[in-house]
Amino acid sequence: VRPDRADLVLAKARIDERLLRFEDAARGYRQAWDLTYRNPQWMEKSAEQLMRLGRSADAVEALRLAYMENRADTGAAYFAVAEALERWGAIAEARKFAEDGLRRAADDDPVLGRGLALRARIATRQRGA
Repeated sequence: VRPDRADLVLAKARIDERLLRFEDAARGYRQAWDLTYRNPQWMEKSAEQLMRLGRSADAVEALRLAYMENRADTGAAYFAVAEALERWGAIAEARKFAEDGLRRAADDDPVLGRGLALRARIATRQRGA
């Protein structure tokens, strides 16, 4: 695969994912993240592969890198991480990010409603578990 072609790197990562080679897929999505000027969707896909491997700490770090590294410290970034973690069943980690996002969101922030709903959903899932 040519190292400068994001489309080819993504195609290979998707094939690796289908073949259940999650380590290779995670590496490919991370490379795509670099090639696409740090588009967070590819680092999120890399984090998803890491979660499939049971490496939740690495997945959380990948999400933090995708949404928070060298960016403004906003509630929306924390909510994006919390939503991904909730989707993958990492409820305890998702709760931490949702609560941090609520602390960072201003009262007039348009994402505050989204964060409150997310926090309530996570609390409900945690109570049911």
